[in-house]
Amino acid sequence: METNFDIEKVREDEGKGIAYIKRKSHRRKKKRKIWMRILTVFLILVVGMFGVGGYLISSGKNKIEQKGRVSRPELKPVKTDSADIKTEILDENTLKYKGVKYRYNEEMINLLFIGVDTSGEVGNGEAENKGTGKDAGQADTIFLAAMDNKRKMVTLIPVNRDTMTEISIYDLDGQFTGKQTEQIALSYAFGDGAKKSAELTRDAVSHLFYGLPIHGYFALNTSAIPIVNDMVGGVYVSLLDDFTRVDQSYVQGTKVHLLGDFSETYVRSRMGVGEGTNESRMARQQQYILAFASQAIGAVKENITLPVSLYQEIMPYMVTDVAMDEFSYLASQVVSYRFNDDFIQSVPGKTEESELYMKYLVDEERMYELILEIFYEKV
Repeated sequence: METNFDIEKVREDEGKGIAYIKRKSHRRKKKRKIWMRILTVFLILVVGMFGVGGYLISSGKNKIEQKGRVSRPELKPVKTDSADIKTEILDENTLKYKGVKYRYNEEMINLLFIGVDTSGEVGNGEAENKGTGKDAGQADTIFLAAMDNKRKMVTLIPVNRDTMTEISIYDLDGQFTGKQTEQIALSYAFGDGAKKSAELTRDAVSHLFYGLPIHGYFALNTSAIPIVNDMVGGVYVSLLDDFTRVDQSYVQGTKVHLLGDFSETYVRSRMGVGEGTNESRMARQQQYILAFASQAIGAVKENITLPVSLYQEIMPYMVTDVAMDEFSYLASQVVSYRFNDDFIQSVPGKTEESELYMKYLVDEERMYELILEIFYEKV
């Protein structure tokens, strides 16, 4: 065996003890070299991971910003019972309303979340119902997340499923027949249960908000709710309605840790729960989302890989136009956002009951002012 010192000479000059020490020192040097190699490889991997992550975030940022340049809200004068609201369009981004000048906030990122009343894995949109509305499902829950990337604030705007607005109509053969005013929930039903449906609902929501650009949509069916809920550790809420039919201890006002299927039951149930109205269900959904947002941000801070894991787990039950790099960018931003007391701003209006169904009629003047408040800045 080769050595880097003469053992016999050491024995003669220094004695056996010193030879043992030098052998031990030599072994330590070899181990140190091995560990240095391992550490070097590890650091290269870490740098590579962060490099890829940085590339994904940068790429996603560019794509999201490009989507925001596609359109601007068309805030034309709104007709009221009395007279036209005084609006003066100054340029593409600027207007004057009631004597106050507003400029569109170009750093807004608007994301649409659609809860579809179907379950199981999402198909490829090639089912028999091509445009028939037969099996696509409806947009049972609709939320618009308005992310102000300048002030690092987010506003959540729930849209009542019964909101009456212009949607695209298709016949049984999937041929476009025109637009008409219907419940916004039906917009999803005239698609394919996948991408086309999500796009139709996106377009309907954009129209409702005067042509507001929507940077991405996430259409999730009911099967995704327990998965997302449990991956962030569950959500604590005080029950807004009585759920003793599920558990005798679930009386109204009881604080409950929502886990598994009950998380879906709590946010989706309507008939036979409380007042049985969509408004009472929306109140539970808003309560849940606020609690979920707080829980999710804390979970992401503890585990920075959680957003990617969530994305992968719910993909079979989701349709989205947000690519992984865009999702990585959005996840990197949202952890630094703050939620104010007025975190949730509902579309203003009132519910009316017709012979066939419920209608939610938007208060156009208040809606106009809500858009200015959230998506514009005073100048």
